[in-house]
Amino acid sequence: MPSFLASIRGRVSLLVAGMAVLASVVIGIGYLATEQERIDVQEDGRTVSELYDLATQLTDAIHDQEAAIDDHLVLASDEAVARYRQSVAIEDRVAERIRADAGEFPDVMDATASIVGTSETWRLKFAEPAIEAVSSGSRERIDRIIQLEDALAARTETESVAVLMIDLDHFKDFNDRYGHPAGDEALRVFAGVLRSCLREGDVAARDGGEEFAVMLPAIDEATAAAIAERIRSRTESTVISLAPGITDRIRVSIGIAVAPVQAQDRITLLRLADEALYRAKQAGRNRVEPGVVVRERKRPRAASA
Repeated sequence: MPSFLASIRGRVSLLVAGMAVLASVVIGIGYLATEQERIDVQEDGRTVSELYDLATQLTDAIHDQEAAIDDHLVLASDEAVARYRQSVAIEDRVAERIRADAGEFPDVMDATASIVGTSETWRLKFAEPAIEAVSSGSRERIDRIIQLEDALAARTETESVAVLMIDLDHFKDFNDRYGHPAGDEALRVFAGVLRSCLREGDVAARDGGEEFAVMLPAIDEATAAAIAERIRSRTESTVISLAPGITDRIRVSIGIAVAPVQAQDRITLLRLADEALYRAKQAGRNRVEPGVVVRERKRPRAASA
């Protein structure tokens, strides 16, 4: 199984390396400063050293989450889930300490926010659904989640791919009105509609509750939007038989993100698709919403000596 958190750990590694460079700069300045400046530099040096240690702890906490989820997928272990939860709590505490101590280092603050946001997206879109899938005993769902993550992780930077995040509109109300067996039937019917709209090679996985994630490889924005609209319209037009004389319909909201046009790494793609889904729901539901382009901030050039 590939490293699902490679992009997160890469960012953390950059943060750690940056802290090491900053520490060496602080030490060098200390040799040239006045006495008062040396005192200030020593204080900054202690802060940098502490931030370096905290960045390392953040790396370890994120790595431990991945290892725990990998173990849980293989062993269905409650102990692995407990380890995962503990590592999440450690990450939260460490990130909070970094934010408290790094006020004078905005780049550290920005990097930490990016790392934590990416980690939260991975937990929401993979770790938590994986735990739920194991708890429900659905081997097929576990395999589909892994297949989706594997496919996204395997793509090259130039390879086009779209991610759809799909949510069944007002599904809780549907369950409350007709009961959970009817809700299960609605999910089954929608899964059939979804399969009928996808191409060979497309990958779909239930992402928790009434939400689904779909990966569409080798596709442009217009074609991805057309497939999403086909899913939406075909779902809306499908009549669900719930009991003798009782029928109803469900509707869906869909968010789209496309690489490499809107983002490169899979975690950002999932986040953009999720944000587009949120906008679709805020705009009234039963609609398709495209993602937005993320432009990475260019790093400033180092000053010449």
